[in-house]
This record gives sequence, structure tokens and C-alpha cells, in this order.
Amino acid sequence: MAACDLHPDYLSSYYAEKLNLPLYRIQHHHAHAVAVMAEHGLDDPVLAVIMDGAGYGPDNTVWGGEILKANLTSYTRLGHLSHLRLPGGDTAATEPWRMALAALYSVSDGKTLHASQLPVSLQHLDAAEIQIIRTMVEKKFNAPLTSSCGRLFDAIAALLGICQYNSYEGQAAIELEAQAKKETTSLWLDEILHNRPESTENSLVEMNGTWEISSQESVKIVLGGLARGDRVSVIALKFHLWLISSIAELVQRLSHQTRITKVVLSGGCMQNDLLLEGLLHTLKNRNLQVYTGKLLPVNDGAISFGQAIAGGLQHTA
Repeated sequence: MAACDLHPDYLSSYYAEKLNLPLYRIQHHHAHAVAVMAEHGLDDPVLAVIMDGAGYGPDNTVWGGEILKANLTSYTRLGHLSHLRLPGGDTAATEPWRMALAALYSVSDGKTLHASQLPVSLQHLDAAEIQIIRTMVEKKFNAPLTSSCGRLFDAIAALLGICQYNSYEGQAAIELEAQAKKETTSLWLDEILHNRPESTENSLVEMNGTWEISSQESVKIVLGGLARGDRVSVIALKFHLWLISSIAELVQRLSHQTRITKVVLSGGCMQNDLLLEGLLHTLKNRNLQVYTGKLLPVNDGAISFGQAIAGGLQHTA
């Protein structure tokens, strides 16, 4: 047998097809979950929090901020970050300013996509560039939907003027985390438990049986901070605290709903120390058993392992 990613256009997918073996296509974020489950010997269903850059979804959108109910051979999507448009497709991953404009559009229906109304961090953009992005988002042309956590980090970093262009993978997210760390104290983990952001409750919406964490709420937090003249580092930390609290709140609700108490954390965004440590601390304090990659990396370095386990078990079932 052979196992590969669900995305049909990956070179590895083409290669796997040519092997003329029984082929199992494993969704990217399910593979992340399975890798952690296999490392820790988890056989029972888990709630998998996978915060990542991008992975092909069976609904033809770009996934990347997912909460799944998963076992070693199958999964159900229970929640995700709400969608933003990805103007220019893969180009948006190297130019975070595109995600910033898409995020602004999502909270205002394009009313703020004029050079004079943009945050100072984006006022350097050419009016023609802004109009192109606006048209792409409005017309849904070369601007697929994404629930990617990585692209949300990009949008926030660009809105704050931290990073407009990625010269290496994850640059905007890394620099956003570095800014947030300037404001942390030795008590920051406990402060998450006692000072939950007021916006957390407003961030969770159930849509046709699937929960969404409102990415738009995080954009409003940033815009509010900029309007008050808050330090960039303060706003960066508020974003992290919002994300941690929103994920933890939703996971707890889903745990009550499903009666699943084991949670796995994975995906490239879990390389962010604040996000990972914050979720570990918060979820454990909600009486959940939490696991993440120890011997195996949480980024795509363990994807093939997850694919092999999931595909192999499906093949022998």
C-alpha cells in the first residue's frame, strides 16, 4: 500500500499514484493528529487542535486552523477558525500585507480598503495594489477561502506593521510572537486563567453543527488597540491571549459535547512557544489530558509518519 496527502497536485501524490499500489489519501491535519496519537500510544478518539499554515480540505477550501474529532483512521471536523480570503493564493503566504487587506475587508465589507482609511502600517501600499486585492476578494477571483492559523498570524503581523513580506517561512508569525513576548511576565500563564478576554464569548459561533472561532474578532482587537495608541507589543500579546482563550473555550465545550477528554496539539503554528505553552496550561487546568509532539516535530516533519499510520491501518482494517 501507499499513503499520500489528500492534495491531488503534490508531487508526492503523483508519485504515489504511479506505484500501482492500494492508495490511501490522508487529509493533512488528520495526519498531524495521528502522528501525535501514535507517538503517545493513543487508540481512543481525541480532540485534535491543529494550528497550521495550509492543508487541502475535502470541501476544496484551504484548512489550517482546525479542531477535529479524530481516531487513527478517520476524523470529523468539529470546529475551525472562520474563513478569510487568500488573495493571490500561495503568494499571500509570502506577502502578509495581502492577508491584512483581506482581514480588513472581512470586518468592513471593503469600506476601509481605501489608502486614506488604512492603518498607518499599510498606508505605504499603492492605490492600484489595494484595488487589485479588493477586486480579487469581492469577485472571489484567485482568492480561495482559508481557515489557516498561519495566514491569520500573517494578517495580524502586517496590520501591526511588524512584517509585510516573508523572506523565510513563518517570518511574520515569529516576529509577532517576539513582540508579544516583550509583554509577558513570569505570571502570564496564570493570568490567562483569571483574565479571560471579554471577546472570547463573542468569538465562538455554531454554524450548521460546526463551530467557528471568529478571525474577525481578532482583527477588531488589533484595530481597537491601534486606535487607542497601544504599544504594538501589547496588542500582539492580546492577540495571542485571545487565540489561546478562544481555542480552550471551544475545546472545553466540545469535550462536554463528545465526552472526549484527551486533546492533541500539533501543526506548524504550535512551534510558537506562547501558543503551545498557553494551550497546554489552559487545557490542563480544565481537567483535560493534553498531548503534543515530543520525539516527533509538530510541523510537517511528522506528516509522513501520520500518513503511514493512518493509511496502513485503513489498509489492514
